[in-house]
Amino acid sequence: MRSAAALALGQTGEDIRTGAVVALGALGDRRAIEPLEVMLKSEKNENVRRQIEQALQRLRAVQPDKQ
Repeated sequence: MRSAAALALGQTGEDIRTGAVVALGALGDRRAIEPLEVMLKSEKNENVRRQIEQALQRLRAVQPDKQ
């Protein structure tokens, strides 16, 4: 479900995508890493790309057993 949500972000407006990416990073669920990496590959907007990269950094810092 999170995968579908993250991929759907690519079809929404920048403000919504940015907010959703920040929320995914804040949730701390490492399952969001792969969908965010996919989204990063196709995202053209620099602001959204920066938010995705920051969310990925936060998620990668989460210990796998702390989900």
